Amino acid sequence: FTNQNSKIDLVNRTIKLSKIDTPIVIPKRVFTMEFEKFNQIRLLPKRDYIKIEIIYETEAKSEDLDYSLFASIDIGINNLIAMVTNINSRAILINGKPLKAYNQFYNRVKSKLQSIKDKMNIKYQTKRLNDLETKREDFINNQFHQLSKYIIRYLVKNRIGKLIIGKNKNQ
Repeated sequence: FTNQNSKIDLVNRTIKLSKIDTPIVIPKRVFTMEFEKFNQIRLLPKRDYIKIEIIYETEAKSEDLDYSLFASIDIGINNLIAMVTNINSRAILINGKPLKAYNQFYNRVKSKLQSIKDKMNIKYQTKRLNDLETKREDFINNQFHQLSKYIIRYLVKNRIGKLIIGKNKNQ
């Protein structure tokens, strides 16, 4: 939906979309006055819910970066990120084992639930499997978002203008 066929009520914190009679309430924790300048509202169907994305304009901050400074990242499994820069001799290592452990836990629980489902001859995806997959997806997305935010803040703080990410086969 574009800003031509939808409206955000800033006072009541609601979204009104054309062809949908019921307004959608925006939770307080995600509401911002920046929504006033929105361009688009997207409804993305997920497994058991609909995700709403609000695209809006905001001023981009210009940082004073030095493009002769660079950082290089190597992506792995046990060491999720190994980052080196040309301003600091110490490498930054980010442990990937917690994500690996979470994924192993997810696979173990999913296998158990899948086995129960098969023994009961259920042909469709169960609510517990949906919840488990949604929880895993949200957890992984959140972890990678926090990681990328940490890296960007580090680069800006140290005025590093170039980021190089290693090329690996099949990536």
